[in-house]
Amino acid sequence: MNCPRLCIAFALAMLAAAAQAEDSTVLADLASRIDYGYYTREPSVIVAASDQLSELGEKDQTVRYLRAYA
Repeated sequence: MNCPRLCIAFALAMLAAAAQAEDSTVLADLASRIDYGYYTREPSVIVAASDQLSELGEKDQTVRYLRAYA
């Protein structure tokens, strides 16, 4: 029957959702690090976060915004 196909489709959808949630968690962490660097006047923290952002490429607008903010 179609159960194996349905199970595979469901599993792929769950993996995609997990990857997107992980990306948003990473971006939130990097934004927090940038804020911390500004508030504590520690440029090395901002540079480290900026380096991690450059590794993410041009994924979406949030990455581009955070890179410009840093």
